[in-house]
Amino acid sequence: MKKITFIILSICMSACMVLMMAGCSGKSAADNSYREEAAEESYSASHQASYEYPAAVADEAAYGDYEYANTEEYKSETTTEKVDDTNVDTQNQALMNAKLIYTANMELETTEFDNTVAAIKNRVDKAGGYIENSNLSNYGSYRYIYYTLRVPSGQYRYFCDTAGELGNIRSFNENVQNVSESYYDTENRLASAQAKMETLQELMKKAETMEDIITIQNAISDTQYEIDYYSGTLRRYDSLVSFSTINIEVREVSRLSGTEEPPIGFGQELSQAFNRGINNFVTGCQNLMISVARHFIGWLIFIVIVVIVIIVVKTAIKKDKAKKEQMRQAMMAQQMNMQRPPQMPISTPQEESLNASGTNQGTAGRQ
Repeated sequence: MKKITFIILSICMSACMVLMMAGCSGKSAADNSYREEAAEESYSASHQASYEYPAAVADEAAYGDYEYANTEEYKSETTTEKVDDTNVDTQNQALMNAKLIYTANMELETTEFDNTVAAIKNRVDKAGGYIENSNLSNYGSYRYIYYTLRVPSGQYRYFCDTAGELGNIRSFNENVQNVSESYYDTENRLASAQAKMETLQELMKKAETMEDIITIQNAISDTQYEIDYYSGTLRRYDSLVSFSTINIEVREVSRLSGTEEPPIGFGQELSQAFNRGINNFVTGCQNLMISVARHFIGWLIFIVIVVIVIIVVKTAIKKDKAKKEQMRQAMMAQQMNMQRPPQMPISTPQEESLNASGTNQGTAGRQ
């Protein structure tokens, strides 16, 4: 009996857990923005500090220079230094010839998801770039998209500096990789391999024996492999240098992080709490209905199994009760038989006459 009760309770608890999980999924989706407030406020503080720090340092430096400029010691020690134009031109020329690969990663959030996505596509088209990869997904009732953009290197800086017009920037980082040494080294190796190929081709024309021809052909094959490898490496470098990579994550939110809400009274806050509770309940019911419709076959099998288990349990309980009732009645009958007094046997008229005659004969014999 205890095992049967345990089985029934386990089935009921499993069904309740399934219903609660389906209902809570809607609640978690509706309260997604509220669950992220702590992380967003922490990020906003660090993000604001990172942008305000250079300005504060600049003001402090300007103020320090102003005080120092008013001292006589500074006036006596100041000298006019001439800038070497030759060094500047050399540095600019080296920077222009440098092979730099720019890669940026940024995370945006927006309350107007469709407009932000359209603005990103429009800006990439105007810049002469293209979308290398995109991935759209939903989390709850909000959307999320990831882009890998390739834009010309000349438009890279403008794109990053104006990214705040597309949405609220939650994070931004960039990486600049200087591949000049590797690029020019590969270029020199390619030139050497090409020169080697020309020499081998000239030797092939002058080869006379089959052994020389086979040896030269093997050398030409190896050299051609080197040329293809170095050429592919240079093409890959040229592609990365000419088109910078920008990875953008765009999240749809109900409220932008870092934005402060005006203070509200107790009544308004209580009203909002009630409205939020009603919305969470409605959303949970909707998600439950959608989950049932989406997995109705599994639910149907689950219900059939539960019904079969209940029928089997009820049948077992009835049999157990009937068996116990029979045992109880047998015990009661046994107890009644033990408590009943013994009764004298009832004799028939023939037995009484025989007993009387036997008694008379016994009496006569004694006489």
